Amino acid sequence: MVFSDTQNYWAKNAIDSLQNRQIIKGYPDGSFRPDRSVTRAEFAVLMCRAYSAVGVKREPIAFTDIPDNYWAKEDIETASAKGFFAGFPDQTFRPELPISRVQATIVLAALQRDYLVVFDSGEAIPIYPQDYVSPFNPGKLLERYFDDAADIPSYAKKIMAMAVINRMVINYLDIRKFQPNRSATRGEIAALIQQSLNVIHRESPYLATNNIFVIPPIFESATPFSEGLALVKKEGDRGHGFIDSTGEFVIAPNSERTYRTSFSEGLAGFSIDGEGGYIDKTGNVVIPPKFLAFGIGKFREGLAAVQVEYEGKWGYTDKNGNLAIEGKFDKAGDFINGLALVSLGRRWGYIDKSGEFAIEPENPNSINVPETGYPIDLLEYYLSDFSEGRARIKIDQYWGYLDTNGNTVIPLQFKEAKDFSEGLAAVQVDNKWGYIDLNGNWIVEPKLTGAASFSDGFAAVSFDGKLSFIDKTGKVVLEPEFSSFSSFSEGLAPVCIGGIDAGNLEIPSICGFFNKKGDVIIQPQFYSVSNFAEGFALVRLRGDWEKISIGYDSSAIPVEFKWALRGGNYGYIYNPLL
Repeated sequence: MVFSDTQNYWAKNAIDSLQNRQIIKGYPDGSFRPDRSVTRAEFAVLMCRAYSAVGVKREPIAFTDIPDNYWAKEDIETASAKGFFAGFPDQTFRPELPISRVQATIVLAALQRDYLVVFDSGEAIPIYPQDYVSPFNPGKLLERYFDDAADIPSYAKKIMAMAVINRMVINYLDIRKFQPNRSATRGEIAALIQQSLNVIHRESPYLATNNIFVIPPIFESATPFSEGLALVKKEGDRGHGFIDSTGEFVIAPNSERTYRTSFSEGLAGFSIDGEGGYIDKTGNVVIPPKFLAFGIGKFREGLAAVQVEYEGKWGYTDKNGNLAIEGKFDKAGDFINGLALVSLGRRWGYIDKSGEFAIEPENPNSINVPETGYPIDLLEYYLSDFSEGRARIKIDQYWGYLDTNGNTVIPLQFKEAKDFSEGLAAVQVDNKWGYIDLNGNWIVEPKLTGAASFSDGFAAVSFDGKLSFIDKTGKVVLEPEFSSFSSFSEGLAPVCIGGIDAGNLEIPSICGFFNKKGDVIIQPQFYSVSNFAEGFALVRLRGDWEKISIGYDSSAIPVEFKWALRGGNYGYIYNPLL
């Protein structure tokens, strides 16, 4: 049935979806009357239809104002028994009272907190309260999204914050006006129920949380911004394209091209029909496809490592497509400070931009230990790219560092070692981590159980199981109360909390960002995030629920299953500190 008064209505899709599922009905004259208010009794009926899979929790309350012949008595009792409604302190239900927007929202948000309801399967899986993540500082979060947050009753703030981060709240026309105490309309209730049901992910231009996005979450795949452009693919498109910081395509999706790199020094690698080349920021081909498709590197210092067709060897092309260094290497890295790491078989060394070895490759079977000058049988040998004028070298069990002349300036003595970053490198001795400077001097003594590289002046470390951040003197400057976080970039660090993976349910952690004071700036609400770069962070929203096989019988037939979130759209948020 097509309702006569919803064809151009803002919530038409939600109304049609719920009608098809027989959750909502219209009037005998063929209308839906979407702007008519909804009573508490009518809302109870809708809840029972939408969440029929939820089991009974308790004995129903005997409301004093619901006579035996009341038209919705059975549904009101069912809603009470399932815990949807508690009624009023005087044991009345007040069935003809219009339900407010805030009351309808918190009823549905509380239900989503306690149950995963997969409508199409008819299953209602309980999510235990201790596994559900509560928002940090609900009042401040609501103020971020709503101009009228002060009008939200205090009893509703925490559960309302949950509704916001779960993308349930829809505000038509102004997404910053929640109008909590206004009576909810039939159209608004349809949109709210549609958002709360865990079917396929759905988006609306009136979602309250949309104002956090500078580029909406409409991409099925996406990459962080690089040189002002990001590689994305929209749902329904047959290929990838590049967008600018406004979200507009500057290089249209192309189903024939496979992009191999992001933009670097103004060029991006692509392949077509098994051969690779490069385009500029207008999408024009500047180096025609002539290299192997999987052998396309990023430009660094005017050169890019490419795999030439004969024998699959690696060389380097310039920006005109000329092979500046012939293809003779088995592997080749990027140029950094005039040097690139390459291999000839198992022999690794560094070349300069003329293609000559600046640091000769070592014999893979026997090597002279720099400290003694005596050859030893090689058990393990590893070199890294240069970072801040130092490259890691591993011989047998120990790591040290080379300078750009090939000299071992920091002796091989560490069980583990990381690249230099902001003048310091994390290294491990005797199962403890510390930090050294470019000369190998200890700046932070080795007493840590874990250590990350410095970024934005801070490094994430662990000591006796406790996570914290230190500055470059080793002083603990921040001890976040989170179980998982990452490095800082542009003043913010990702934090991920919660998550369930037990029995028949798998829900990933949700992620947000906090600042260098430990304050949560962007509430955890995304299912993956990147660090901020060029002012933007790539974030992923919740995807679809899928039933995953986890157990099989002797005939390899699935007999055990669990529900898990898979997929999810990507969008971009802007750094609020900039």
